Amino acid sequence: MRSKAFLATPSSVAWTRLLFTPERATQVAREQWHPLQESQVHPDGSWELAIPYSDDPQTLDDILRFGPDVTVLAPQALRLKVRRRLLAAASRYADGSDAGIFP
Repeated sequence: MRSKAFLATPSSVAWTRLLFTPERATQVAREQWHPLQESQVHPDGSWELAIPYSDDPQTLDDILRFGPDVTVLAPQALRLKVRRRLLAAASRYADGSDAGIFP
């Protein structure tokens, strides 16, 4: 089991749909995210995964570790959380400067 999100009561659980790039599809398809997961390979080689989801920080972290290789298709609220976190991370590098980071 990847996350405590899957221990939530049925009334608090929705499904999330994730789309992984063809470059990551093979790797991710080997992982079991949840016993009830549903998946399909698209003609372009990308991989779509549907899993039960409740509002859990661990699930968000599981998604974020794939960076640009995953897109949250649903729910919209989770998609927006992922977007905000990625934009916050990108803003740390926005000036393109390495000043003060390396000795």
